[in-house]
Amino acid sequence: MKRIHIIIAALGLLTPCVLNAQETKNDLENDIRARLSASIDKKVAKGLHLFAEGQMRAYDNLSTIGRYQTEFGASYKVNQHLKTSISYILIEKQNSNSDYSTRNRFCLDLTGIYKTGDWKFSLKEGLLLTNRPGSMNEYQNVRNSLNLASRLRADWNLSEKLTPYAYTEMRLTLN
Repeated sequence: MKRIHIIIAALGLLTPCVLNAQETKNDLENDIRARLSASIDKKVAKGLHLFAEGQMRAYDNLSTIGRYQTEFGASYKVNQHLKTSISYILIEKQNSNSDYSTRNRFCLDLTGIYKTGDWKFSLKEGLLLTNRPGSMNEYQNVRNSLNLASRLRADWNLSEKLTPYAYTEMRLTLN
């Protein structure tokens, strides 16, 4: 039985490498991308947490920083099956002309959680309001875009230190 768990864990670790394949302008061109993040989570009261996170995204074989962001927020666990959070994200994203543009994003999330054995399943629904200040072409982009983000995630608790997971996320533009 242990052997099966080890094989499945190894396949789980290799899956992101396979799923990260991307179609580029030139089929012979390869691109290595990465996301680096660090976060702090502080429990304030029973069920109430304050958090902060910094993230950087690199592409073009890790030679270019395409985006960096800082997030601050609070989450509250209503019960073992329901969690809600609110956050603010300051985003600096590189444009096609290599300039960075600022975006302000406000998020309101509701997450349903179901645990069974070594598995945890969650469905996260979130409203994302993104503001793009500054000059922009109003005919190509919406200054204040409102999106509904849905994420379905499965976590497998192999041990105290190893919990592989997989998720899929969809976004629906509401305006």
